[in-house]
Amino acid sequence: MTKQGKVNGVGLRIRFLRQREQKSQQQIAEKLGVSVPAFSKMETGITDINVSRILQISALFNVKPAYFFEQEGEHDEETAGKMELIRQLQEKTSIIVDLQNKLIHCYEQRNSL
Repeated sequence: MTKQGKVNGVGLRIRFLRQREQKSQQQIAEKLGVSVPAFSKMETGITDINVSRILQISALFNVKPAYFFEQEGEHDEETAGKMELIRQLQEKTSIIVDLQNKLIHCYEQRNSL
C-alpha cells in the first residue's frame, strides 16, 4: 500500500511471485538480507524499491526486471487472467489497509486519553 492506502503494482507482483513459489515473507527477506517488516513494506508498497533491489528480486525469482513495470495489456491470456486476480487482490488489500489504519487511529486515540 502506498501512503494513500493503495497497493502498487510492483509490490503485488513481488507478492505474487513469492506466493507462487510458496515462500514465506521471512524466507524471502532472509535471501534479500532485509528484515521481515522491511520486506512486508516492499510487498505492500509502503516503501519505494530502488533499482538495485528490483534487480536482486528479479534475479531471485528468475524474472526480467521489466516484469515489475509491464502494463496489463502486455501479457498473454494466461498472464492477463493472473493480472486480473492481482488487481482483485489489490482492491481487497486496500480495504484491509484502510481498516488497519482506522484501527491504529482508534488505538492511538484511546491511548492518548
